[in-house]
Amino acid sequence: MNNTEIVRAFALCTSAYGRRFSLPTDEGELCQMVADWTRLLADVPGPVGLAAFDLHCQSNPHPPTPADIRSAATIHSALPSPGEAWAEVIHAAKHIGYQDGVVPEMSRPEIQDAACAAGWSAICFADTEMSLSTTRAHFFRIYDGMASRSDREQKRAALEGHVPAGLLPRLKRVDGIGKSRQIEAA
Repeated sequence: MNNTEIVRAFALCTSAYGRRFSLPTDEGELCQMVADWTRLLADVPGPVGLAAFDLHCQSNPHPPTPADIRSAATIHSALPSPGEAWAEVIHAAKHIGYQDGVVPEMSRPEIQDAACAAGWSAICFADTEMSLSTTRAHFFRIYDGMASRSDREQKRAALEGHVPAGLLPRLKRVDGIGKSRQIEAA
């Protein structure tokens, strides 16, 4: 979140909590408070952070702390660790085998997709520790990317409907060469 988004969130909290969420009257202290919150929530994307503030104000009678907002904005993944996922893949490779290149059903689609992308034949037919090690590293990179994407999708789904109205993007529609007009996102 940036300074502007923090100020917008503070306005929401002041409106929702009244005197319970008090802002300093001294401009220097207010700037320092905004800077502190911005630093503490710097890695939280703006729309997600504002939606987390909105969700907190809707569901909690007490003003938020940065930890409350971070908790509301972070949905922990139920995915297994990369090592656990790799163990499942190796178990399937040893017990089920290649089967004409079809990756067998795994406990999570992300694991199955990572095994497919890393190369099911490379996993099943690795003849040296070096080739298996290279395939494992490739699987880990792919699986980490899929787990990150899965986390983002879970956050988006959890916060859907909690995004304040002013955060929706304004899209441009192009009606021919050089002509465009603003339209509201639905």
